Amino acid sequence: MPAMFNLCRSLGGCAALACVALALVRPAWGETVKFLELENEVVCRVNTQVISKRDVEVRMINSGDAMLRLFLFRERLKSENQWNEENQEKFNEIYLPSFREELRACIKEKLMLAEAKRLDVKVNRTTFDKQFNRVVEQYRQQNIINKPGFTFQEIKEQLNDRLLIDEFRQTFVNVFDMPKRPGVQKYYEDHLIEYQRGPAVKVRQIRICSVKTDSLGRQMFVPDAKDRADELRRDIVDLNANFEDIARTKSDDPEELRKRGGLLAMPEGDPFINPSDKFPAFAKAVQGLKPGEVSKVFEFTDRSWGFVQLEERREAGPRPLDEKLYGEIYELLLQGTIRKKEDEWFKKAIAQNLIVGIQDGKEMELPMSFYFPDDPQYKTQPRPAEKDAKSATGKSEEPKSAENPKR
Repeated sequence: MPAMFNLCRSLGGCAALACVALALVRPAWGETVKFLELENEVVCRVNTQVISKRDVEVRMINSGDAMLRLFLFRERLKSENQWNEENQEKFNEIYLPSFREELRACIKEKLMLAEAKRLDVKVNRTTFDKQFNRVVEQYRQQNIINKPGFTFQEIKEQLNDRLLIDEFRQTFVNVFDMPKRPGVQKYYEDHLIEYQRGPAVKVRQIRICSVKTDSLGRQMFVPDAKDRADELRRDIVDLNANFEDIARTKSDDPEELRKRGGLLAMPEGDPFINPSDKFPAFAKAVQGLKPGEVSKVFEFTDRSWGFVQLEERREAGPRPLDEKLYGEIYELLLQGTIRKKEDEWFKKAIAQNLIVGIQDGKEMELPMSFYFPDDPQYKTQPRPAEKDAKSATGKSEEPKSAENPKR
């Protein structure tokens, strides 16, 4: 995801970018920052506050590259007069579920923000200052400070609201609700199949490139790359040189890998890898090695030669309930408890506040099935019509129900 969207999402909340008339986008395929125009109208009212279509769509765009690409694709086809009913139907298949999800989130967060202010919930100033400085610095790098929605005051207000909501969510649980070790252990045992992993190896590598780039950016062929790799291997195997030291000082691998002494790792940091996920020559070189043994020199796929050392083999089986996995399950159970209590609070808040969808200027009550679409007890409630209105020319108009607000 582009850095800009991580920043926008870090501000979060329906209120976060509500004042932005244009959605700021940075296409993944280029460095040009531009604004994507979004049509606007009020689609919902929460007490005296309104939620506009733009508020929801900005959240949709900030949710990830997929929605950004969807909006940009539509804008391109419209500009080329190629937008038609078939395109609109396909667009709505993706657009409508996301719109409903983000509208629900907008409503919930407006209620949470109001309740947090009523209860005089406080934001930790150290946390606020740290995040504010980080956001401002990255906005400066994007050259968008003081653009619409990105003044210092707006950033402060948006960030403060986001942190207020986070603080309020923490009030849903107390020390008695925290997961206990027996609960974590039971969840692990009941879901053991989810924590199975295949066989893997811990491997270090040393690589010598056949083509190198000089300080002027010119590529130069290194004819003795294989001979150099053979020499380094002899130093380790015959002269007992330390593999890690050679990897740090002699390998042509990236600096981060050299700093680890050539130790390969998964993106999340796990030092055990599946050799078959690499290229065939690598997998073949590792096959049959015993811990401590060094492979023969072989050709890598990127115009280089190298060799590997096997440190350890790990058999297939479940992950042990170590500190890392315990923390993952603990957080999973904790978030489940928070979500349950948050839903209970949300149901009460819905009953205690005036929330209406707006269709063609008319207000209508939103059914509970809109707020809790996956809750079986609300499945039988009728949902507003989901038919899309389109003109005879194929120029799309957005849905006109409370759940599918028209554009």
